[in-house]
Amino acid sequence: MKITQIMAKETPRNRSLNSPNDVIVYDNSILFTDPPYGLLLKDDDSRFALNTPKGLPADQPYVEKLVREIGAGVHAVYRVDMSSGQITELTSALNRPNGLAVIDDSLWVANSALHNGSWTAFNLTTGNIIRHFPYPTNLVMGRGVVDGFIFDPNTRLLWSSAPGGIIAIDIDQARPVAAYRLGVPVSNLAFDDTRSFLYVTGEGHLWRIRIFS
Repeated sequence: MKITQIMAKETPRNRSLNSPNDVIVYDNSILFTDPPYGLLLKDDDSRFALNTPKGLPADQPYVEKLVREIGAGVHAVYRVDMSSGQITELTSALNRPNGLAVIDDSLWVANSALHNGSWTAFNLTTGNIIRHFPYPTNLVMGRGVVDGFIFDPNTRLLWSSAPGGIIAIDIDQARPVAAYRLGVPVSNLAFDDTRSFLYVTGEGHLWRIRIFS
């Protein structure tokens, strides 16, 4: 079954999807988040959301109205069986599900909400919450939200975008161990082949950051 056929499906609630965002493939399943970003009103050139000076556009009240009226009705994470094409709602516990990855056979999802950013681990079968790490409220580096993230199984560190920078979290100790201020909203991260460097994107920038174990 083609990806386009899967993404054109309705949700288990018989509603249209909001705007599928991050996607991964794991164990014959497609897992994806469905936040409301594609429902944002756009300027004429379709590049910038309207009313941006009033706050982060994804947290404007009219977006929730559009989700209820023309979207999925919820902000969910879905699993699609690649053999049958069946789509299942895994969880709707987060109000801005965004980046995702499978770590230790659990599905970790970043919540990109402006005031309650977090990383949450879900059971891949039941969708039950296994672990939950809220963004540290005392760490203020600038504008932005929790977005994309990546995990290093050797150091057991989860490296994530954060408001105004990036943060490293020891998931076994459940605590942040490092933070780097970059001064702009950060979107995504990736390692090089040796995991010696971290590549980071954010608001027109691309950084390469040396990682010391």
